[in-house]
Amino acid sequence: MRDFGAYPAAHSAFLLNLGLETLAVRMKQYCENALTVAIFLENCKKVESVNYPGLTSNENYNLSKKYLKGNSGVVSFNLKSRDEAVKFMDVLELASNEVHVADIRTCVLHPASETHRQLTEFEVHY
Repeated sequence: MRDFGAYPAAHSAFLLNLGLETLAVRMKQYCENALTVAIFLENCKKVESVNYPGLTSNENYNLSKKYLKGNSGVVSFNLKSRDEAVKFMDVLELASNEVHVADIRTCVLHPASETHRQLTEFEVHY
Protein backbone atom coordinates (compact mmCIF):
# COMPACT_ATOMS: atom_id res chain seq x y z
CA MET A 1 0.00 0.00 0.00
CA ARG A 2 2.83 2.38 0.85
CA ASP A 3 4.57 1.96 -2.52
CA PHE A 4 1.55 1.94 -4.80
CA GLY A 5 -1.05 3.88 -2.84
CA ALA A 6 -3.64 1.18 -3.50
CA TYR A 7 -5.74 -0.38 -0.79
CA PRO A 8 -9.07 -2.20 -0.83
CA ALA A 9 -12.29 -0.48 0.08
CA ALA A 10 -13.55 -1.33 3.57
CA HIS A 11 -16.30 -3.63 2.32
CA SER A 12 -13.91 -5.38 -0.06
CA ALA A 13 -11.44 -5.92 2.77
CA PHE A 14 -14.24 -7.30 4.95
CA LEU A 15 -15.29 -9.77 2.23
CA LEU A 16 -11.68 -10.81 1.60
CA ASN A 17 -11.15 -11.43 5.32
CA LEU A 18 -14.40 -13.39 5.55
CA GLY A 19 -13.31 -15.57 2.65
CA LEU A 20 -9.90 -16.21 4.17
CA GLU A 21 -11.40 -17.18 7.52
CA THR A 22 -13.52 -19.92 5.94
CA LEU A 23 -10.95 -21.06 3.37
CA ALA A 24 -9.75 -24.12 5.32
CA VAL A 25 -13.29 -25.47 5.68
CA ARG A 26 -14.11 -24.81 2.04
CA MET A 27 -10.86 -26.36 0.75
CA LYS A 28 -11.48 -29.55 2.73
CA GLN A 29 -14.91 -29.92 1.14
CA TYR A 30 -13.53 -28.89 -2.26
CA CYS A 31 -11.00 -31.75 -2.14
CA GLU A 32 -13.57 -34.27 -0.87
CA ASN A 33 -15.96 -33.35 -3.68
CA ALA A 34 -13.21 -33.71 -6.28
CA LEU A 35 -12.28 -37.15 -4.95
CA THR A 36 -15.94 -38.24 -5.14
CA VAL A 37 -16.10 -37.07 -8.76
CA ALA A 38 -12.77 -38.75 -9.60
CA ILE A 39 -13.93 -42.08 -8.15
CA PHE A 40 -17.19 -41.83 -10.09
CA LEU A 41 -15.34 -41.08 -13.33
CA GLU A 42 -12.83 -43.87 -12.74
CA ASN A 43 -15.73 -46.34 -12.60
CA CYS A 44 -17.51 -44.90 -15.65
CA LYS A 45 -17.27 -47.06 -18.79
CA LYS A 46 -17.17 -44.04 -21.13
CA VAL A 47 -14.08 -42.61 -19.42
CA GLU A 48 -10.74 -43.78 -20.74
CA SER A 49 -8.58 -42.47 -17.88
CA VAL A 50 -8.75 -40.21 -14.82
CA ASN A 51 -5.89 -38.13 -13.44
CA TYR A 52 -6.35 -37.16 -9.80
CA PRO A 53 -3.64 -37.58 -7.14
CA GLY A 54 -6.16 -38.67 -4.50
CA LEU A 55 -6.98 -41.89 -6.36
CA THR A 56 -5.05 -44.92 -5.13
CA SER A 57 -4.56 -45.91 -8.79
CA ASN A 58 -2.77 -42.62 -9.56
CA GLU A 59 1.01 -42.82 -10.02
CA ASN A 60 1.44 -39.82 -7.69
CA TYR A 61 -0.84 -41.08 -4.92
CA ASN A 62 1.98 -41.77 -2.43
CA LEU A 63 3.59 -38.40 -3.10
CA SER A 64 0.25 -36.64 -2.61
CA LYS A 65 -0.22 -38.39 0.74
CA LYS A 66 3.30 -37.40 1.77
CA TYR A 67 3.24 -33.74 0.73
CA LEU A 68 -0.38 -32.56 0.56
CA LYS A 69 -3.18 -31.98 3.03
CA GLY A 70 -6.04 -33.09 0.84
CA ASN A 71 -5.36 -33.01 -2.85
CA SER A 72 -7.01 -30.58 -5.18
CA GLY A 73 -10.29 -29.63 -6.70
CA VAL A 74 -8.93 -30.20 -10.20
CA VAL A 75 -9.76 -33.52 -11.85
CA SER A 76 -8.74 -34.32 -15.41
CA PHE A 77 -10.06 -37.19 -17.44
CA ASN A 78 -10.05 -38.48 -20.99
CA LEU A 79 -12.98 -39.74 -22.96
CA LYS A 80 -12.60 -42.17 -25.87
CA SER A 81 -12.69 -39.50 -28.61
CA ARG A 82 -12.80 -35.78 -29.25
CA ASP A 83 -16.41 -36.11 -30.46
CA GLU A 84 -17.46 -37.74 -27.20
CA ALA A 85 -15.75 -34.98 -25.25
CA VAL A 86 -17.55 -32.28 -27.22
CA LYS A 87 -20.90 -34.05 -26.70
CA PHE A 88 -20.16 -34.31 -22.98
CA MET A 89 -19.41 -30.58 -22.77
CA ASP A 90 -22.58 -29.71 -24.70
CA VAL A 91 -24.92 -31.48 -22.26
CA LEU A 92 -23.51 -30.07 -19.01
CA GLU A 93 -25.99 -27.98 -17.03
CA LEU A 94 -24.37 -27.37 -13.64
CA ALA A 95 -20.82 -26.61 -14.78
CA SER A 96 -19.52 -23.55 -16.58
CA ASN A 97 -17.40 -23.96 -19.70
CA GLU A 98 -14.39 -21.83 -18.78
CA VAL A 99 -10.80 -21.42 -19.90
CA HIS A 100 -9.40 -21.14 -16.36
CA VAL A 101 -9.83 -22.85 -13.01
CA ALA A 102 -9.76 -19.84 -10.70
CA ASP A 103 -13.46 -19.59 -10.11
CA ILE A 104 -15.94 -20.35 -7.35
CA ARG A 105 -18.16 -22.25 -9.76
CA THR A 106 -17.64 -25.75 -11.10
CA CYS A 107 -15.75 -25.17 -14.33
CA VAL A 108 -14.87 -27.49 -17.18
CA LEU A 109 -12.52 -27.09 -20.09
CA HIS A 110 -11.88 -29.24 -23.13
CA PRO A 111 -8.41 -28.09 -24.26
CA ALA A 112 -8.43 -30.16 -27.47
CA SER A 113 -11.38 -28.23 -28.87
CA GLU A 114 -10.72 -24.88 -27.18
CA THR A 115 -7.30 -23.65 -26.06
CA HIS A 116 -5.38 -26.27 -28.12
CA ARG A 117 -7.75 -26.64 -31.07
CA GLN A 118 -5.00 -25.85 -33.59
CA LEU A 119 -3.13 -29.06 -32.65
CA THR A 120 -3.56 -32.33 -34.51
CA GLU A 121 -5.04 -35.40 -32.80
CA PHE A 122 -1.51 -36.80 -32.40
CA GLU A 123 -0.18 -33.59 -30.82
CA VAL A 124 -3.07 -33.45 -28.37
CA HIS A 125 -2.25 -36.91 -27.02
CA TYR A 126 1.54 -36.52 -26.90
